[in-house]
Amino acid sequence: MGDGFTLWIYDEETIQKIREDKNLTFLNKFDELSGEYLEYPKIAEAFGLKYIISNHQKHGYHLEITGNIHIYKKKKCNYGDLRTPEMLEAFYELVLKYNINPFSTKLVSFEFGVNIETEEPNTIIEQFVSYKGKAFTEERFKNDGYYKYFKTGGNKFKLYNKSVHCKVKDKSILRIELRCGTSRVLRRHNLQTLGDLLNPNSLISIKSNLINEIKKMIIWSKELNINDATVKEAKLIEHFKTPQHWVDYQKKYPKAALKKRHRIQSLISKYSYHSPNEKIVAMIEEKYNELKLTETEIEYYSMKYKIIYEQFHKNHTL
Repeated sequence: MGDGFTLWIYDEETIQKIREDKNLTFLNKFDELSGEYLEYPKIAEAFGLKYIISNHQKHGYHLEITGNIHIYKKKKCNYGDLRTPEMLEAFYELVLKYNINPFSTKLVSFEFGVNIETEEPNTIIEQFVSYKGKAFTEERFKNDGYYKYFKTGGNKFKLYNKSVHCKVKDKSILRIELRCGTSRVLRRHNLQTLGDLLNPNSLISIKSNLINEIKKMIIWSKELNINDATVKEAKLIEHFKTPQHWVDYQKKYPKAALKKRHRIQSLISKYSYHSPNEKIVAMIEEKYNELKLTETEIEYYSMKYKIIYEQFHKNHTL
């Protein structure tokens, strides 16, 4: 469930230890304008992660580790599942390998998501109409496939056909994810450092955030049957079937948009076998429960967290 992440390390001894790793070859960027190699940034890539040493005027001397913890752990495209204990072990591996103080290592961004096997991922993606009166943006991946997304308040919600993206032919996989990309958003989830991410309960708040955002969306239902609706209801449903109608309505009647969204969601649920929003939420909850820590694992990782907390937190500097 944990995927993309970015960490900033400020401790110079730790940075030096990482620089001395024989598996990492740091290269300087070439400035085509001056014809010279720049002193910073120094960049190395290995095991699916990128290591960047920078010396910013604003952020100072630091090393950034960025990449995908799922790919780092599994060593392949992240179309399968990564259980929470696997994510924790991968981060602990980095901590122990370089003697990283997790409580002074800043968490800059973090991505939570689930891969859901379903027969019709493309159909489900097309059913997402709008979010708070705004249309989803569509973009294509560099290799294959496209994704829908929206950005709001430091969050980026994204969904796409994972099997197309990873060129998986024997499975149909829907990817739903939420990326927290600002300190303010991460702080809301009590995630400011790598140490916070090692807490066994670290993913609960982000999962709840993802579900709450989905409940605010207009999601069409392929089960929708407006034959039973009144003429007025049917016209209303058809009118707000496209993203542009929501964009226009939001601009013209911003104060009434929320009430209208609730009305349309109510009608879609009324004339469908299932609420499409609740159906998506149920899929996420089911996958989350499948991949979360068991009671025994919670006990084990709580003890492990306590040990590393006592070891490093006294030198906490953030």
